[in-house]
Amino acid sequence: MNIDPRLTEIDNALYRIATRALVIKDNRVLVVHEKDDGWWSFQGGGIDYGESIHDALVREVVDELGVIQEHATVDESLVFISIVQ
Repeated sequence: MNIDPRLTEIDNALYRIATRALVIKDNRVLVVHEKDDGWWSFQGGGIDYGESIHDALVREVVDELGVIQEHATVDESLVFISIVQ
């Protein structure tokens, strides 16, 4: 089992909840290659304490893609929850 070494930076946490974005443009899907572990995944990241899933997703898209916040829209009808153990 691979454990993210960044978890040691979070006090008193066994796991961190994350959000991911499915970004589609011109019938193409954006994926990112994680350089630390070589995995391919959707763009996103951890949800900060007290932050909503929606706000975290917008923050991650703005931070990682460099888009203007007003241009980052979330279709809240599309939700998928996965628990990985």
